[in-house]
Amino acid sequence: MLLFVLNTLNLFAHYYFSSKNDSSWYNAGLLLPDLLRIFTHKQQLQIIKNSSYESKIFNDLKDGVKRHLRDDSIFHNWEWFLTKNEELLLKLRKSKLDFKRDWILSHIFIEMVIDSYLSENYFSKIDKMYEDLLNCNLLNWKLIFENCNLKNFHYFESGYNNFQKIKYIYKYKDESAIIYSLNRIYESTGIGKFNQKQNDYLLILLKEIIPVIEYKITELKEILK
Repeated sequence: MLLFVLNTLNLFAHYYFSSKNDSSWYNAGLLLPDLLRIFTHKQQLQIIKNSSYESKIFNDLKDGVKRHLRDDSIFHNWEWFLTKNEELLLKLRKSKLDFKRDWILSHIFIEMVIDSYLSENYFSKIDKMYEDLLNCNLLNWKLIFENCNLKNFHYFESGYNNFQKIKYIYKYKDESAIIYSLNRIYESTGIGKFNQKQNDYLLILLKEIIPVIEYKITELKEILK
């Protein structure tokens, strides 16, 4: 889980910045590296990248995956992200609230705040993301799994269906949902939940960074072109 946490620009941000009109499988590929790890217990994409399986939808999917990996690399080397990450880390440590593995927290905090801002301001884009995933039927997903020797399709199918049913991306506009999600991530890694003082401090940091995110989105969009 830690490897997943540290190698992803969050789901909706990938879709917002890089999706294409009328290309559902490409757009699904933008999300696949994260969805595959989440739904099938950290399964990696090496098999997909090396597969000789060919079809129009699979080639579109692979192109989307390539764009996801490219965007992650650019984002994690973005000067503002590196600077803000270090700044947040120092604030967490100066708070003396004993945040465990604070270097992980500062990293994912920025990514989730970006998703929070985008979710609040681009609801129609969220609609389109879920519409694209709905267009990618599970029979084709099953063929891709079989031809690429990917494992645990039943886990992927269950997670994929739940992801579309719950539609949690819509909730990311709420500050409390971001704090809740941070807690869930920490619980899933075995670190444990934040206490009330830690939750309150994270909420303060969230309120501080949101106005900055608003004008940095334009810069990020430009460098990801």
